Amino acid sequence: MSILLAKHPLSDYQDAARYNVLSQAIENKNLQMLTVLLEAGADPNEKNLLTNTSILEEAVLSGDPLLVSKLLEYQAKDDRANALMLAIKQGNIPMVEVLVSPSVAHYHHHSDTPINIYEEALALADKQPLSSDIIRILEQNKAHLTTLLPAQTIAYLFRRDVMSATRLHSHISAVGIDTLGLPLYLQIYADLDKLHTTTAAEQIEIAFVLLKNIDFHLNYLRDDIASSGLSVISTLQNQINQVLFTHLPSDPLRKNILDMMKLQPLLAADIYQSVLKHPPATRLAFINFIFGRMMDDIYCDVPVPFRHSRYLFPHAGRKNFWHIKLEGFSGSVPNAEALGFKAVYHFPFSGEFHGLDTVLANEQGIGALKRSRSIAPVN
Repeated sequence: MSILLAKHPLSDYQDAARYNVLSQAIENKNLQMLTVLLEAGADPNEKNLLTNTSILEEAVLSGDPLLVSKLLEYQAKDDRANALMLAIKQGNIPMVEVLVSPSVAHYHHHSDTPINIYEEALALADKQPLSSDIIRILEQNKAHLTTLLPAQTIAYLFRRDVMSATRLHSHISAVGIDTLGLPLYLQIYADLDKLHTTTAAEQIEIAFVLLKNIDFHLNYLRDDIASSGLSVISTLQNQINQVLFTHLPSDPLRKNILDMMKLQPLLAADIYQSVLKHPPATRLAFINFIFGRMMDDIYCDVPVPFRHSRYLFPHAGRKNFWHIKLEGFSGSVPNAEALGFKAVYHFPFSGEFHGLDTVLANEQGIGALKRSRSIAPVN
C-alpha cells in the first residue's frame, strides 16, 4: 500500500461518487492498511454514498474496536452517536468503552437542536443483552456524554461564536463612532442580522460578503476610524474566519479563498463549499486546479492603445484576446484604475459552479467587471 501511494496520489484510489477509500480496509479488518491510508490523508468522516453510513459506523459493524480507536485517533466524528448506538445493539462492551471515552471529543451533531445522547443510549441499552454492564459504562461517562451535546452545525457555530448586530452596535457606540453617516456600517449590521437567521448556502454567502465589507473597512477606511473602532471590526472578522476555516487548516487553501473573497465573495463562497465536499487529502489539489483554470481561462477585451500593458500578454489561440498575469492568484485582478480602461473578464468554463453568470453580473463593486456574453472555451 505504501509503495502504491508513493507512485500515485490518494485521490487516484478514491471513487468519490460511490465509496470511501477506507471502506476496503474496514471490510478486510486490516488495521495496517487503515493506518497507512489515514496517514496519507484519507478522510475518516466521509460517508459511503452507496449505504449512507460513515466509516466509523462500518468499523463498529466490523466488530473490531481497534479499527474504531484508530479512526477516533484521526478525529472521526460519531454524528448523532449512531456508531455508539450500533455498538450498544451489538452488546460489544469494548466497543462501547472506546466510543464513550472522555479523552476523545468525537461527537459532532449535524442537527439544529441538542440531542441527549445519554438518555437515548441508556434507553437502548436497557433492551439489550449484557445491559447491566453497558449501563454501568454509560453511567460512568454520564458527565462526558451530557456535555458534548450542543449541535455543531455551521449555522449553530455562527450564532454561538459570532457577535450579533446588536452586540456590534453596542461596541461601536461605546467607542464613540456615529454610524449614521457610514453606509458601510449599516450594511454590515444588516448582513450580520442575516448571518444569524439564515442557514446553509445562503448563510455561507452572507459570511463571505461580510468578510469583503470588513476587509474594505479595515484596509481602506483605517485613517477615518479610531483604533478602538478598528479593533471591534477586527474582532468580528476573526470570529467569522474562525467558524469558516476551522476545518480548512491549510494556509494555501485559506489564502486562495480569501483572495477570491476580496474580488468576488459569492464565487468565493461557492468555491469554499465545493472544497469542503472533497476529502482533506485532495482539497489543496482541487483548489489549485480551480485557480489554475481561472488563470488559463480569464481573458479580456483590450482597446488597442492599452495592449502593451504590463498586466497583459496576447492569447495565442484567440485573436484580440489577452491573458491577464495573475502570478499564482496571490493578489487582486487589476481593476479599471490600474489598467486605465474597463476590462471585460470572461470565465468561459461553465458548469464548475452554480450561478456563475449571476455572480459575475452582480459583482460590480470594484468597477472592473461588467456582464458579457459567454465565450466558448479554447480547445
